[in-house]
Amino acid sequence: MIRDGHIDMRQAAVMAQILIAAKIFITLPRVMAQRSGTAGWIIILIGGVVGWIGLFFITRLSLRFPKYSLVGTSEVLLGPIWGRLVGLVFVGYFLYLTSILLREFTETFKTAILPETPPSVLALVMLSILMYGAYCGIEALARASELLFPFIAASFFGALLVWPNVHIGFLRPFLGPGMLVLLKNGLFAGSIYGEILFLAMIFPFLREKGDAFRAGTIGIGVSAVILASLTALAITVFSARGLSELPFPLLDMVRLINLGRFLQRIEALYVFIWFFTGALKLSIAFYVTVLGTAQLLKLEDFKPLIWSYGVLVFSLSFIPRNLIESFVFDVDILRKYSPIATFLLPAGLWLLAVILGKRGDDRV
Repeated sequence: MIRDGHIDMRQAAVMAQILIAAKIFITLPRVMAQRSGTAGWIIILIGGVVGWIGLFFITRLSLRFPKYSLVGTSEVLLGPIWGRLVGLVFVGYFLYLTSILLREFTETFKTAILPETPPSVLALVMLSILMYGAYCGIEALARASELLFPFIAASFFGALLVWPNVHIGFLRPFLGPGMLVLLKNGLFAGSIYGEILFLAMIFPFLREKGDAFRAGTIGIGVSAVILASLTALAITVFSARGLSELPFPLLDMVRLINLGRFLQRIEALYVFIWFFTGALKLSIAFYVTVLGTAQLLKLEDFKPLIWSYGVLVFSLSFIPRNLIESFVFDVDILRKYSPIATFLLPAGLWLLAVILGKRGDDRV
């Protein structure tokens, strides 16, 4: 069993919030506006309910096998062959997530402040940060999350300074395409919260395992409020149609902040905060990827895998030929099919454990 320290409930909740809410910096508001127009913010809230239901099954499964991560639990229930194949699906999800988001965050910074810098250089800088974060381990990542989160929250509240550009009428009609369409799109939006699966991957490292559901609920709840609020704010500034055409709407929105001669062009400060937020999100996802692989291979330590996975993530991140193609890999592939790994498989494993009556006393 790999040992890498422990984190408490508060730290787990903060890490969940960063993992989920950091996507507001890239494509999320645009995608929500494309799918549901003026009601794009509502489907984020509906998706939060879907994610919370998925969290229930994830934590119930983990509580039956408290000494195992999700990879180990799969092997207990399904045996060494099928269990490792299912575990590989979970690891593959976080590997795909890390690779695609590395490219998207890189392109965001290139567009915002370093237009002449090759994307590969920016990717290498961020990759070095996330590899170092993974090397430091779960406790270091948890403390960094606690340290950075107040600045992230302040940046979200600071976006309200765009208020002079707000037009509340842009939110009409409030139900957008209609309730039935919103419910359908809300199911799709549940994939926004798929990163909550990380709680099951690091479950043995939680001090208060009984509080895992509470930590996940706080993570999903706070993230849902942040994502929905900022998406609604972006709609009132740009209109749903205008928002659906912007690749980085939150960046464009903070560029509009102008309080006379006192406060102008603060996007540089935002980009600085977003850079470290993206690096921290990617560090957590990368850590889970390497940790899960080490558990699949029955290794005593995950650190020898960091360099090889760093090369793999860098290579995979440049499979999309450009920014638009990376959006396709994210929205049309990752967000469309990830609920199979993040919600359906854990629910199926929990149901199987209940039927078979298996608990954590079983050994692989």
